[in-house]
Amino acid sequence: MFLWPWTKKTHQPPQSGKPYIIWAPPYFHRSAGIRVLHKLAYLLNKAGQRTFIYINKTNPKWRVPRISKRKAQKLIKLGAIVVYPEIVAGNPLGAKTVARYILNNPGLLGGEKTYDQAEILFCYGKHLLQPGMTEDRILTIPAIRTDIFYRDDKVKRDIDYLVYFGKHPAVPGYPKKNIITMTKPSNPVKLGQMLRRCKKLISYDNLTALTTEATLCGCPVVMIPDGFRKRSDLENAEFGFNGIAWGESPEEWSEALASLDQAPKILEQVTQQTEKCLQSFIAITQNEAKKCL
Repeated sequence: MFLWPWTKKTHQPPQSGKPYIIWAPPYFHRSAGIRVLHKLAYLLNKAGQRTFIYINKTNPKWRVPRISKRKAQKLIKLGAIVVYPEIVAGNPLGAKTVARYILNNPGLLGGEKTYDQAEILFCYGKHLLQPGMTEDRILTIPAIRTDIFYRDDKVKRDIDYLVYFGKHPAVPGYPKKNIITMTKPSNPVKLGQMLRRCKKLISYDNLTALTTEATLCGCPVVMIPDGFRKRSDLENAEFGFNGIAWGESPEEWSEALASLDQAPKILEQVTQQTEKCLQSFIAITQNEAKKCL
Protein backbone atom coordinates (compact mmCIF):
# COMPACT_ATOMS: atom_id res chain seq x y z
CA MET A 1 0.00 0.00 0.00
CA PHE A 2 1.54 3.33 -1.07
CA LEU A 3 0.74 6.36 1.07
CA TRP A 4 0.41 9.67 -0.75
CA PRO A 5 2.36 12.67 0.58
CA TRP A 6 -0.79 14.41 1.79
CA THR A 7 -1.61 11.54 4.19
CA LYS A 8 1.28 12.46 6.48
CA LYS A 9 0.40 14.17 9.74
CA THR A 10 1.24 17.86 9.56
CA HIS A 11 0.71 20.87 11.79
CA GLN A 12 -2.75 22.31 11.18
CA PRO A 13 -3.91 25.88 11.80
CA PRO A 14 -6.83 26.58 14.15
CA GLN A 15 -10.06 25.30 12.62
CA SER A 16 -12.92 27.64 11.85
CA GLY A 17 -16.22 27.89 10.02
CA LYS A 18 -18.80 25.21 9.39
CA PRO A 19 -17.36 21.70 9.02
CA TYR A 20 -17.25 19.83 5.71
CA ILE A 21 -18.41 16.30 5.03
CA ILE A 22 -17.15 14.87 1.75
CA TRP A 23 -19.06 11.95 0.28
CA ALA A 24 -16.34 9.78 -1.29
CA PRO A 25 -16.07 6.19 -2.50
CA PRO A 26 -13.47 3.93 -0.86
CA TYR A 27 -9.95 5.01 -1.77
CA PHE A 28 -8.56 3.41 -4.94
CA HIS A 29 -5.22 4.47 -6.38
CA ARG A 30 -6.28 4.04 -10.03
CA SER A 31 -9.28 6.38 -9.78
CA ALA A 32 -8.28 10.01 -10.23
CA GLY A 33 -11.71 11.22 -9.10
CA ILE A 34 -11.48 9.34 -5.82
CA ARG A 35 -7.93 10.57 -5.26
CA VAL A 36 -9.10 14.15 -5.79
CA LEU A 37 -11.92 13.81 -3.23
CA HIS A 38 -9.56 12.40 -0.61
CA LYS A 39 -6.99 15.09 -1.29
CA LEU A 40 -9.68 17.77 -1.02
CA ALA A 41 -10.39 16.54 2.52
CA TYR A 42 -6.71 16.80 3.38
CA LEU A 43 -6.32 20.29 1.90
CA LEU A 44 -9.40 21.61 3.68
CA ASN A 45 -8.17 20.28 7.02
CA LYS A 46 -4.74 21.75 6.34
CA ALA A 47 -6.40 25.11 5.62
CA GLY A 48 -8.06 25.08 9.05
CA GLN A 49 -11.45 23.71 7.98
CA ARG A 50 -12.75 20.75 10.01
CA THR A 51 -13.37 18.12 7.35
CA PHE A 52 -14.51 14.49 7.33
CA ILE A 53 -14.94 11.86 4.65
CA TYR A 54 -18.23 9.99 4.70
CA ILE A 55 -17.20 6.54 3.61
CA ASN A 56 -18.30 3.01 4.47
CA LYS A 57 -15.02 1.23 3.81
CA THR A 58 -11.36 2.18 3.61
CA ASN A 59 -7.95 0.64 3.98
CA PRO A 60 -6.78 0.99 7.61
CA LYS A 61 -3.35 2.10 6.34
CA TRP A 62 -4.96 5.09 4.60
CA ARG A 63 -5.14 8.03 7.00
CA VAL A 64 -8.37 9.89 6.24
CA PRO A 65 -10.77 11.59 8.68
CA ARG A 66 -13.84 9.33 8.45
CA ILE A 67 -17.29 9.93 9.88
CA SER A 68 -20.29 7.66 10.45
CA LYS A 69 -23.77 8.45 9.17
CA ARG A 70 -25.02 9.10 12.71
CA LYS A 71 -22.26 11.60 13.49
CA ALA A 72 -22.57 13.16 10.04
CA GLN A 73 -26.26 13.84 10.60
CA LYS A 74 -25.48 15.48 13.95
CA LEU A 75 -23.03 17.84 12.26
CA ILE A 76 -25.50 18.53 9.46
CA LYS A 77 -28.03 19.72 12.04
CA LEU A 78 -25.37 22.20 13.16
CA GLY A 79 -24.88 23.48 9.61
CA ALA A 80 -22.18 21.22 8.15
CA ILE A 81 -21.51 21.57 4.41
CA VAL A 82 -21.78 18.33 2.43
CA VAL A 83 -19.71 17.90 -0.74
CA TYR A 84 -21.07 15.36 -3.22
CA PRO A 85 -19.31 14.29 -6.43
CA GLU A 86 -21.46 14.25 -9.56
CA ILE A 87 -21.90 10.46 -9.34
CA VAL A 88 -24.15 10.80 -6.26
CA ALA A 89 -27.83 11.37 -7.02
CA GLY A 90 -29.71 13.92 -4.95
CA ASN A 91 -28.89 14.78 -1.34
CA PRO A 92 -28.90 11.45 0.55
CA LEU A 93 -27.59 12.97 3.80
CA GLY A 94 -30.26 15.68 3.78
CA ALA A 95 -27.81 18.57 4.15
CA LYS A 96 -29.01 22.18 4.16
CA THR A 97 -25.85 23.32 2.36
CA VAL A 98 -24.75 21.16 -0.57
CA ALA A 99 -21.66 21.69 -2.72
CA ARG A 100 -21.63 19.58 -5.89
CA TYR A 101 -18.14 18.78 -7.18
CA ILE A 102 -18.38 17.86 -10.88
CA LEU A 103 -15.41 15.64 -11.78
CA ASN A 104 -16.82 14.19 -15.00
CA ASN A 105 -19.69 14.83 -17.39
CA PRO A 106 -22.91 14.89 -15.30
CA GLY A 107 -24.80 11.61 -15.59
CA LEU A 108 -22.07 9.81 -17.54
CA LEU A 109 -20.91 7.58 -14.67
CA GLY A 110 -24.02 7.88 -12.50
CA GLY A 111 -25.93 10.59 -10.70
CA GLU A 112 -28.09 13.20 -12.37
CA LYS A 113 -27.56 15.38 -15.43
CA THR A 114 -28.94 18.50 -13.75
CA TYR A 115 -28.83 19.70 -10.16
CA ASP A 116 -31.08 21.39 -7.63
CA GLN A 117 -30.95 25.17 -7.96
CA ALA A 118 -29.93 25.50 -4.31
CA GLU A 119 -26.76 23.45 -4.77
CA ILE A 120 -23.40 25.22 -5.01
CA LEU A 121 -21.74 23.90 -8.15
CA PHE A 122 -18.00 23.47 -8.60
CA CYS A 123 -16.15 21.59 -11.31
CA TYR A 124 -12.68 20.19 -11.81
CA GLY A 125 -11.86 22.08 -15.00
CA LYS A 126 -13.10 24.61 -17.52
CA HIS A 127 -14.38 21.84 -19.83
CA LEU A 128 -16.87 20.79 -17.12
CA LEU A 129 -18.45 24.21 -16.50
CA GLN A 130 -22.24 23.91 -16.59
CA PRO A 131 -24.67 26.59 -17.84
CA GLY A 132 -24.63 29.56 -15.48
CA MET A 133 -21.32 28.61 -13.82
CA THR A 134 -18.49 31.14 -13.78
CA GLU A 135 -14.76 30.41 -13.70
CA ASP A 136 -14.52 31.11 -9.96
CA ARG A 137 -16.31 27.77 -9.57
CA ILE A 138 -13.37 25.83 -11.02
CA LEU A 139 -11.60 23.76 -8.35
CA THR A 140 -8.66 21.94 -9.89
CA ILE A 141 -6.80 19.72 -7.43
CA PRO A 142 -3.94 17.83 -9.10
CA ALA A 143 -3.65 14.37 -7.56
CA ILE A 144 -0.72 13.01 -9.56
CA ARG A 145 2.47 11.98 -7.77
CA THR A 146 5.36 13.56 -9.63
CA ASP A 147 7.81 11.46 -7.60
CA ILE A 148 6.33 8.41 -9.36
CA PHE A 149 5.36 9.79 -12.76
CA TYR A 150 8.39 11.52 -14.23
CA ARG A 151 10.61 11.26 -17.29
CA ASP A 152 13.95 9.44 -17.18
CA ASP A 153 15.77 9.40 -20.51
CA LYS A 154 18.30 6.91 -19.13
CA VAL A 155 15.58 4.24 -19.19
CA LYS A 156 15.35 2.32 -22.45
CA ARG A 157 11.94 2.51 -24.14
CA ASP A 158 11.54 -1.16 -25.00
CA ILE A 159 7.72 -1.35 -24.88
CA ASP A 160 6.32 -0.43 -28.30
CA TYR A 161 2.89 0.51 -26.94
CA LEU A 162 0.43 0.08 -24.09
CA VAL A 163 -3.37 0.16 -24.39
CA TYR A 164 -5.94 1.47 -21.92
CA PHE A 165 -9.68 1.01 -22.37
CA GLY A 166 -10.85 2.44 -19.03
CA LYS A 167 -14.59 3.03 -19.19
CA HIS A 168 -14.64 2.18 -22.91
CA PRO A 169 -15.59 -1.38 -23.99
CA ALA A 170 -12.56 -3.55 -24.68
CA VAL A 171 -11.43 -3.74 -28.29
CA PRO A 172 -10.24 -7.20 -29.44
CA GLY A 173 -6.90 -7.80 -31.10
CA TYR A 174 -4.44 -6.35 -28.58
CA PRO A 175 -2.00 -8.70 -26.79
CA LYS A 176 -2.84 -9.11 -23.11
CA LYS A 177 0.68 -8.08 -22.08
CA ASN A 178 0.14 -4.64 -23.63
CA ILE A 179 -3.15 -3.86 -21.87
CA ILE A 180 -3.34 -1.65 -18.78
CA THR A 181 -6.45 -1.93 -16.61
CA MET A 182 -7.73 -0.39 -13.37
CA THR A 183 -5.97 -3.19 -11.48
CA LYS A 184 -2.98 -3.94 -13.73
CA PRO A 185 -0.28 -3.06 -12.87
CA SER A 186 -1.04 -3.46 -9.19
CA ASN A 187 0.36 -0.17 -7.90
CA PRO A 188 1.40 3.32 -9.09
CA VAL A 189 5.15 2.65 -8.87
CA LYS A 190 4.92 -0.25 -11.32
CA LEU A 191 2.74 1.84 -13.62
CA GLY A 192 5.29 4.66 -13.64
CA GLN A 193 8.06 2.19 -14.47
CA MET A 194 6.06 0.80 -17.40
CA LEU A 195 5.24 4.25 -18.79
CA ARG A 196 8.91 5.28 -18.71
CA ARG A 197 9.67 2.23 -20.88
CA CYS A 198 6.75 2.83 -23.24
CA LYS A 199 6.98 4.48 -26.67
CA LYS A 200 3.24 5.16 -27.00
CA LEU A 201 0.05 4.89 -24.94
CA ILE A 202 -3.18 4.20 -26.83
CA SER A 203 -6.15 5.38 -24.75
CA TYR A 204 -9.78 4.64 -25.60
CA ASP A 205 -10.81 6.51 -22.45
CA ASN A 206 -10.98 10.21 -23.32
CA LEU A 207 -11.04 11.53 -19.75
CA THR A 208 -8.46 9.80 -17.59
CA ALA A 209 -5.51 10.97 -15.50
CA LEU A 210 -3.51 8.15 -17.08
CA THR A 211 -2.88 10.31 -20.14
CA THR A 212 -1.27 13.00 -17.98
CA GLU A 213 0.71 10.39 -16.05
CA ALA A 214 1.97 9.01 -19.38
CA THR A 215 3.07 12.38 -20.77
CA LEU A 216 4.86 13.21 -17.51
CA CYS A 217 6.83 9.99 -18.06
CA GLY A 218 7.73 11.13 -21.57
CA CYS A 219 5.29 8.72 -23.20
CA PRO A 220 3.13 10.34 -25.92
CA VAL A 221 -0.54 9.40 -26.11
CA VAL A 222 -2.81 8.46 -28.99
CA MET A 223 -6.37 9.15 -27.88
CA ILE A 224 -9.02 7.26 -29.83
CA PRO A 225 -12.19 9.46 -29.92
CA ASP A 226 -14.97 7.83 -27.89
CA GLY A 227 -17.88 9.79 -29.36
CA PHE A 228 -18.65 11.57 -26.06
CA ARG A 229 -16.03 14.30 -26.33
CA LYS A 230 -14.44 16.52 -28.94
CA ARG A 231 -10.81 17.52 -29.33
CA SER A 232 -11.70 21.01 -28.12
CA ASP A 233 -12.98 19.55 -24.83
CA LEU A 234 -9.53 18.18 -24.12
CA GLU A 235 -7.79 21.33 -25.27
CA ASN A 236 -9.83 23.28 -22.70
CA ALA A 237 -9.18 20.75 -19.94
CA GLU A 238 -6.99 21.70 -16.99
CA PHE A 239 -3.82 20.03 -18.30
CA GLY A 240 -4.33 20.87 -21.97
CA PHE A 241 -3.43 18.62 -24.87
CA ASN A 242 0.35 18.50 -24.65
CA GLY A 243 1.83 15.20 -25.79
CA ILE A 244 -1.54 13.88 -26.97
CA ALA A 245 -2.68 12.99 -30.49
CA TRP A 246 -6.41 13.06 -31.25
CA GLY A 247 -6.73 9.97 -33.42
CA GLU A 248 -4.06 8.25 -35.44
CA SER A 249 -3.18 10.73 -38.19
CA PRO A 250 0.53 11.51 -38.81
CA GLU A 251 -0.20 15.23 -38.31
CA GLU A 252 -1.67 14.66 -34.84
CA TRP A 253 1.24 12.42 -33.89
CA SER A 254 3.76 15.06 -34.94
CA GLU A 255 1.98 17.68 -32.83
CA ALA A 256 1.94 15.32 -29.85
CA LEU A 257 5.69 14.74 -30.06
CA ALA A 258 6.40 18.45 -30.46
CA SER A 259 4.40 19.42 -27.35
CA LEU A 260 5.33 16.48 -25.10
CA ASP A 261 7.95 18.42 -23.10
CA GLN A 262 5.32 20.98 -22.02
CA ALA A 263 3.39 18.49 -19.84
CA PRO A 264 5.42 18.96 -16.60
CA LYS A 265 5.35 22.75 -16.98
CA ILE A 266 1.56 22.83 -17.36
CA LEU A 267 1.09 20.60 -14.31
CA GLU A 268 3.27 22.95 -12.25
CA GLN A 269 1.26 25.98 -13.39
CA VAL A 270 -2.02 24.29 -12.45
CA THR A 271 -0.65 23.19 -9.08
CA GLN A 272 0.36 26.77 -8.25
CA GLN A 273 -3.28 27.86 -8.68
CA THR A 274 -4.70 25.21 -6.33
CA GLU A 275 -4.43 27.30 -3.15
CA LYS A 276 -6.26 30.22 -4.75
CA CYS A 277 -9.02 27.89 -6.01
CA LEU A 278 -9.34 26.27 -2.58
CA GLN A 279 -9.67 29.60 -0.76
CA SER A 280 -12.38 30.64 -3.22
CA PHE A 281 -14.20 27.34 -2.58
CA ILE A 282 -14.04 27.90 1.18
CA ALA A 283 -15.27 31.50 0.97
CA ILE A 284 -18.21 30.67 -1.31
CA THR A 285 -19.38 27.59 0.61
CA GLN A 286 -19.01 29.17 4.06
CA ASN A 287 -20.95 32.23 2.91
CA GLU A 288 -23.77 30.02 1.60
CA ALA A 289 -23.79 28.00 4.83
CA LYS A 290 -24.37 31.20 6.84
CA LYS A 291 -27.48 31.92 4.75
CA CYS A 292 -28.94 28.54 5.74
CA LEU A 293 -28.79 29.20 9.48
